[in-house]
Amino acid sequence: IDECTEKENPCPDDKPRCVNGPGGYKCVELEHYEESEDSEEIEDTELNEITEPEYDAVIDKDENAVVIAKDDSRAQQQRVSVGRRPCPPGYRFDGEKCGDIDECREGPGCQEHERCVNRMGSYDCHLLCKVG
Repeated sequence: IDECTEKENPCPDDKPRCVNGPGGYKCVELEHYEESEDSEEIEDTELNEITEPEYDAVIDKDENAVVIAKDDSRAQQQRVSVGRRPCPPGYRFDGEKCGDIDECREGPGCQEHERCVNRMGSYDCHLLCKVG
């Protein structure tokens, strides 16, 4: 059953994007998806790494969907329209896949007395020790 298409959008205004999944659906914020201006140019099915390493996205033009699969299992798939690319917070779609944003370079980063360490999807701030 696809609850996202079965009735009018079941999601609240603060998370208006309905994503159907095994056994139900979830509502996500639009900022977690980026519009693709050239979705018509997808010629073949592509495999792109997104979010955490165990997730893959397959762009399927024939079915007009992006399939998000965990551990390459058909039972764990979610479908999203081709016009949108799934990118979680801390990642940006570069035209082919979701890549990590280097928050240490792009800011806001850390305080003056802290060292910024970029992580996949986030960053950490470490206090610098004073000499003496």
